[in-house]
Amino acid sequence: MNQRFAAQTTVSTDRSIGEIRATIMRYGGQAFAQAEGQGKFAIQFQMKDRFVKFFLPIPNRDDKQYLKDGRGSIRGPEKRFQIWDQECRARFRALAWSVKMKLEMVETGITTFEEEFYAHILLPGGKTIYEMTHDNVALAYKDGKAPKALMAGLE
Repeated sequence: MNQRFAAQTTVSTDRSIGEIRATIMRYGGQAFAQAEGQGKFAIQFQMKDRFVKFFLPIPNRDDKQYLKDGRGSIRGPEKRFQIWDQECRARFRALAWSVKMKLEMVETGITTFEEEFYAHILLPGGKTIYEMTHDNVALAYKDGKAPKALMAGLE
């Protein structure tokens, strides 16, 4: 049995998308958009004077993991689709729960909106903060100029 979150969900991707939209609006979102293509799905929303974007990679239906079963037998097209669709449903459930939990953490004061969504905030020009900074973070660790302690800044 697969132990991944939502691996056995019966919730459709469309229902998860609707839940994401409703959650964002319930917590004060001013806008919501979705897009799909080139092997990924994206949601974007506006909240607290920020635009936020999440990308969700969508697996390719033709990936070899869907072609054969555990014994090496070729699966039929319907079975391949079922397994692929289950993986997509699990990913969309994970995104729905993630957004909901992030917003609830902000709402209860555990963290701030900026802290919780920082990597996904869109900057002028259309890239997220993560896309603009991840190379610099990797370089800092490679060069040894990153904080040495896990709890740096708490001393």
